[in-house]
Amino acid sequence: MAEVDSLQEINRKHFNQIANTYDDILPTMREHAAKIAQVVTEQVKLDPETTSVMDFACGTGLVSINLVPYVNEVIGVDISDAMVEKYNEKASMDELSAKKMKAVLLDISKDKEKLGGKKFDVIICALSYHHIDQVQEITNNLVEYLVAGTGMLLVVDLIRTEHTIARHIVKKHISHVG
Repeated sequence: MAEVDSLQEINRKHFNQIANTYDDILPTMREHAAKIAQVVTEQVKLDPETTSVMDFACGTGLVSINLVPYVNEVIGVDISDAMVEKYNEKASMDELSAKKMKAVLLDISKDKEKLGGKKFDVIICALSYHHIDQVQEITNNLVEYLVAGTGMLLVVDLIRTEHTIARHIVKKHISHVG
């Protein structure tokens, strides 16, 4: 009997396959990322000298690139090596981004020491929680990376609609919607 891949492995493979075209898959991808970053910069006190951000499930860095002018550093974290590669490629194209942005390949549920005990003022996860089957476990792991007492975990995800359900269920890389 063939072994069935976990949802995490299905997602890793899926996002490795689409990394090169991810930013252009939906015409609104860049617009959504810019809007998410705008809301964060308007609602959260960020300091370009001190604020550290983790962009969890960072993909190609669409949200991160929009946060760079407002923070000291953004560390992208993803399980897809192709997404991490595209993120770092994108970061290297701009002097400010090259100084402040970097992505790492990391499964936070397995390799908790890879970031060397680093703590973040803000952790953002944009449009990715619906791909996670162990939401509580991942949330608990993310909280461990926050600065105690003041750190913020921000999760922005999909609203349940016929379009979001159809688009994701057909591809079989979704855990839940809504």
